Amino acid sequence: MVVTNVNIKNIAEQAGVSLATVSRVINNSAKVSEEKAQRVRKVASGLGYRLNPKPPAKACFKTRNVALVYAGWSMMEIHEWGFVDGLESVFAENDLRLMLVRMPDDGSLPSVFTQRDCDGILVLADLKDVSQENIEKLESFPCIQMLHGDVRQAFGDEVFCDNLSVARLAYEHLQSLDVKQFGFMNLFPSHRACSERQMFFEMYLKQAGLPFQSWIADPQDEHTVPSHELAQHLVKQMVTSKKVPDGLFVPTDFQLPEIYTALRDHGISPMQDLTIISCDNCDRHLVKTQPRPASIDLRLHDLGCYAARQLIWRIEHPQSAPVRLFIKPQVVCPE
Repeated sequence: MVVTNVNIKNIAEQAGVSLATVSRVINNSAKVSEEKAQRVRKVASGLGYRLNPKPPAKACFKTRNVALVYAGWSMMEIHEWGFVDGLESVFAENDLRLMLVRMPDDGSLPSVFTQRDCDGILVLADLKDVSQENIEKLESFPCIQMLHGDVRQAFGDEVFCDNLSVARLAYEHLQSLDVKQFGFMNLFPSHRACSERQMFFEMYLKQAGLPFQSWIADPQDEHTVPSHELAQHLVKQMVTSKKVPDGLFVPTDFQLPEIYTALRDHGISPMQDLTIISCDNCDRHLVKTQPRPASIDLRLHDLGCYAARQLIWRIEHPQSAPVRLFIKPQVVCPE
């Protein structure tokens, strides 16, 4: 039998073994009986196929460690978001180990970076307090930025949640429910994602010529006044305004329970008198809000998968131009 363009499937068929067996023979595995191994080698030789083992791991992977650098969140919060599961699944498939490394408050670098004990890094930390010398050390690693930061950390590739699309989905959802007067409420003005969502939400409303109002906590009160008091204050402002909204966008789910309480305290029934949409699709917070509102899912598991794949690619292609990826969100409505 003459076979052109020989591959291991041809060898497996003629030797009467599985593809996995041929692969094991190629890699000199001890799990294959000598009789089967000889049969595979004989068929391969007859077909003119060289049974070369897989090439060694790429030299760019020196430690097979990758580090997620974080600051400002607890381990519980990081795991709750879901993107770590995405990271771990992709790294495990590629025989890479993920390390979670907390950035010290003093801006110093953990030893994993000073001793170069990882092949690449993912940054989930604001680096504004890190010295320029240490920034340059981090820049020497293949890097994925997962948090919008200041200009000093504008290095590496970027894989972000798409806050422009979050705002558009919130606007379109409320409009589809025939909302006439739009509102936005935020208890945490220093939260960068919340501020972005407000900016883009207001942009869409202005472009459409639709009426809206925003109620934002005073930045000076954010870290000194309890959040339930902030919610009471903002809701009071809202209900005493000239035009009370019939649709409200709250930029994160974790603000909802206290806003729901404040609304009821002021005689407003959430999802009856006021249609609400929020963002994150986090069950831990949404179970405390009845009736449950629609929430925008950021698809954080997918974000983790894409960030991991991009870091692997960047380690293998360090000289290629920087890349920015946004993960499109989706609205999840209550059943």
